[in-house]
Amino acid sequence: MKHRYGLLYSTDTHPDNAERYATANKAKRGFMATAREFERFGSEPPEAFLYPLVEGNDGELGLSDYPIALLSIGPRGGLKYETGV
Repeated sequence: MKHRYGLLYSTDTHPDNAERYATANKAKRGFMATAREFERFGSEPPEAFLYPLVEGNDGELGLSDYPIALLSIGPRGGLKYETGV
């Protein structure tokens, strides 16, 4: 399955460390699983930027220049998905 999205957490901004997902929904589920782990250990979950993956000059997929959304945990524990960031 081809990866089309990259999820980059605010705590680690190096593009090579982005988690890759086939769909935006899978990226959201991955974010929520990570957030639950942070909360399980009593830590505040980090925000994450969702990027589309684009092909670079070398033919490799990488993050686009701009994210399409910011993912965070809302006040009642649900996913907060903000576009236009």
